[in-house]
Amino acid sequence: MMTSRIAKLVTSMLAGEEKSLARLISIAAIIVVNKADHEGAERLAAQLRATLGANLGKSEPSIITTQAINDIGIKELYQIIDKRRKNY
Repeated sequence: MMTSRIAKLVTSMLAGEEKSLARLISIAAIIVVNKADHEGAERLAAQLRATLGANLGKSEPSIITTQAINDIGIKELYQIIDKRRKNY
């Protein structure tokens, strides 16, 4: 049975949560930035990609932006989950 290692982030987590984010990101296999229509979501995703890309020795988690209310990115998220599950 695969243990869930999906981190859901929203842009409101940007301010003052660096320690919590770093810990969460260090164990996540999939990072979901929800509410991608809100200001700062794409910037958060880009910062995560840049930060994680610098850690070349680690297995990089998948990072995806979603808008659950508009069903944007949800299909892609399920595909990533399914792919990770099959490779587990």
